[in-house]
Amino acid sequence: MKLARWSVATLLVLLPACAVDVQDQAGPRVPIPNVLGDVARAGSPAPGLGVKLRSQAGVEVASATTSRTGSFDFADVLPGTWEIKVSDFDAVTLAFRLGSDSTPLTLPTLDLHAYGAQAIEPVPDDTVPDPSKHLPLIFRWTLPDRPGTEARIQIFDSSGEPVWISARLAADQVAWDGVSNQGSQQGRAVGPGAFAWRVKFSLPDSTEGRLAERRLVLT
Repeated sequence: MKLARWSVATLLVLLPACAVDVQDQAGPRVPIPNVLGDVARAGSPAPGLGVKLRSQAGVEVASATTSRTGSFDFADVLPGTWEIKVSDFDAVTLAFRLGSDSTPLTLPTLDLHAYGAQAIEPVPDDTVPDPSKHLPLIFRWTLPDRPGTEARIQIFDSSGEPVWISARLAADQVAWDGVSNQGSQQGRAVGPGAFAWRVKFSLPDSTEGRLAERRLVLT
């Protein structure tokens, strides 16, 4: 009987202690999203894509995945200048500045297909003569459906190093004479070989889009 009374007494001591924890209602703080956005592909929601939040220096600080409706969010982003990057075969980036107030920021829609832009020529895996001043290689594309957009061509060698980047143009074509303006080959003809090229767009709302790379062989 003494053992039974001791057990009941012990329970009476422990139960109030448990009740204090329940009444306190303390728990982990739930992060509140303060940067929100959505991703589209040719105007339709793009689910299941990776979204990166990067610093001005290009360092990734957080990542998310777009929802069924293409939306994403990041919580507890500090005030300052940041960049959102979404990549698939194509990619789009957006630089933005977050103010010091607590108002959540909703970003403009990021469209992976660069708002309808398309590369036209050279066609994928094309083989063309080594370009020269007298016979340049013409790159053509259609501009995004956004007034004020500028485009530039980027060409890379087989190791991924840039060999030529055009000036930003409010146009749909540019000619290349085969001379590099990047890296160790700057000022020299690149010569025959395997290359990749793409079009990159700078849009007036501070977003940047790029089309998928195309392979190119110079002979």
